[in-house]
Amino acid sequence: MRHQRAVWMVVTLTIFAVWVSNCGAFEVWGFTSGTNRAAVESQARLEGDQVKALAGVTAINRFDKGSGTWSVLLLQFCDDRLFKIGKPRNINSPSAADFLNTLYGYIEERGSPTVLVARNPLPNGNSIEEIEYRWGDPPDTTSLIFNTPAHPVENVIPGIREEHRDTTQCAKVPDHLR
Repeated sequence: MRHQRAVWMVVTLTIFAVWVSNCGAFEVWGFTSGTNRAAVESQARLEGDQVKALAGVTAINRFDKGSGTWSVLLLQFCDDRLFKIGKPRNINSPSAADFLNTLYGYIEERGSPTVLVARNPLPNGNSIEEIEYRWGDPPDTTSLIFNTPAHPVENVIPGIREEHRDTTQCAKVPDHLR
């Protein structure tokens, strides 16, 4: 009887450990972290989204019938599993009011963020400056990021994007995917 109980305990703990390791850290915009790329792309197509697979990134164009507008989702994969999803906001004309309203909503919902500042060099000698407002701790973080070129560049406009990350999906997150 004692042996049987120990076996059931081991089986139960193993099942629980497998379940916990497969739980996604985020579930947002209809996607769950940890889902494999083929399943993500298949589901998006089934829901009527336009899907474009690129190296390491899947771009999804989603039409919102209610507002009559399109939104873009950028999904990144590591070891063929979804670990990061981003949504550029106000692509055509980000404004301070849009940014502040979005930031206010996040602060009201999630509390005070950690603020990070970065300058990412571009091949032309310019750089992209970013201010990131981050909620949560690794492996599960949500960010609101405002970026702009350090010096005006043709065809590069300032932007706002939301990002959700689950770094448990990668053994080691490559620097270019952070």
